[in-house]
Amino acid sequence: LELIVAKHAASEDTIPLSTRDVINALILTDQNSVLRFQGVNLAGADLSRLDLRNINFKYACLQGCRLSGANMSKCILERADLSNAVLDGAQLLGVKMLCANLEGASLKGCNFEDPAGGYANMEGE
Repeated sequence: LELIVAKHAASEDTIPLSTRDVINALILTDQNSVLRFQGVNLAGADLSRLDLRNINFKYACLQGCRLSGANMSKCILERADLSNAVLDGAQLLGVKMLCANLEGASLKGCNFEDPAGGYANMEGE
């Protein structure tokens, strides 16, 4: 029985969060609060057209996520895995993407231009 319980508990930790999980977190968080999804598994989630501004996604797994039209301005995506993600038309003003994995990602029509003069940082190793 202990083995079955341990196996079940371990598998829950690797299951990606759903779109509903993310929306619930957004709804329950004050707009001025910093939301942390640091190291969270969001693989394959559809987060299109959501307001994800200022969220810390450092080390998060966003493989194959659909982020089309999402507002990700000032997000921290340092070392996040965005491989095969679709960010077409996303707002990426002042985003920090140091060493993020963008292999196979689509960034068609993304907006990086901040009217206030801020810069997106997408440096790699």
